[in-house]
Amino acid sequence: MTARSGTIEIVAHAAPWLSWLLFARWRRMSIAIDGELGRVRWGTHVFAVAPGEHVVFVGMGGTFASKAEVTVQVAANETVRLRYTPRLNKHARGSLEVERLPAARVMQR
Repeated sequence: MTARSGTIEIVAHAAPWLSWLLFARWRRMSIAIDGELGRVRWGTHVFAVAPGEHVVFVGMGGTFASKAEVTVQVAANETVRLRYTPRLNKHARGSLEVERLPAARVMQR
């Protein structure tokens, strides 16, 4: 990550019963940021992006089951966390909650 880039952190989570029903922990997730597709394991993933507006799609499997979409504005040196929650019905939209993280500060003791 360069000094002038921003960060998008995607956290996939679900209630334990829902995770079990969907076999979520064993399935791959599909994440597309500005059209660049990646297939990753369930969990937390961090992506360095250029400052500006980004379109993010997250879903389960190669078909983007329970797909969620959001457009976020990322500033330089900012981290935006997106919490993805799938739905039991694969045709229903999942949710993406946006959380802006404060910049880390180094404190001397």
